[in-house]
Amino acid sequence: MRILFFLLISLSFFLPTYSAEYTNSDGSITTITLPEWLSEVVSKTLDKEIQERLPTVNDTDSQLTVQAMRMVSSDTGITNNPTNWEHTITVKKIYSDEKITSLVILTYEYTGGAHGSSSRIGLVIDNTTGKKLSLSDLYDTKKLTMRLSPIWQKQIISNLKKNTGKLTTDDRKWIREGTVDIQNYQSFVLTPKMLIVYGQEYQHNAYAYGTQTLIFQRNKIEDIAK
Repeated sequence: MRILFFLLISLSFFLPTYSAEYTNSDGSITTITLPEWLSEVVSKTLDKEIQERLPTVNDTDSQLTVQAMRMVSSDTGITNNPTNWEHTITVKKIYSDEKITSLVILTYEYTGGAHGSSSRIGLVIDNTTGKKLSLSDLYDTKKLTMRLSPIWQKQIISNLKKNTGKLTTDDRKWIREGTVDIQNYQSFVLTPKMLIVYGQEYQHNAYAYGTQTLIFQRNKIEDIAK
């Protein structure tokens, strides 16, 4: 199953995309890339998510919608402004059928310092209503957390031991706190067979050890689905 997941993710990264540059109020540039073949309903929901991740501006004319991006699309890649600040938003389509569209929004921002910051925001959209679905729309979240938490903790501990050799009490506490609440699982996507949860920077461990991802078979949680 894991091999099929990585194949699906790899293929999604080669789908046709649009790119455009958004000029922020401070003169810096955000490069936005999103996939083609998104319906109008899905695009409107995605547009709201993108706007939330752009720097705050007072000029309403500078708002860049998904539809507008298609008119000014280009093949530009990551763009640095003169001060070497960097901000990119890349949207990948993971899965889509007649009912839902699963997207992941990848952000990266560098404004100086030792390293930049990034995030992975999973997004599952109802194709009919445009609603952004949460896990509570799909599952009994209390039972879901109880089922997934020990599995994710065990997986993360195993991953980190490969890098660190051993974990301290504080390390284990950090991991536990990043897996015991349903809010820790809300950055997710769905495929026909998998629930994929994206951990964020510092959610489970130090920056140097990267972010954690939970890949879980949906047939093992069918009994708690709504």
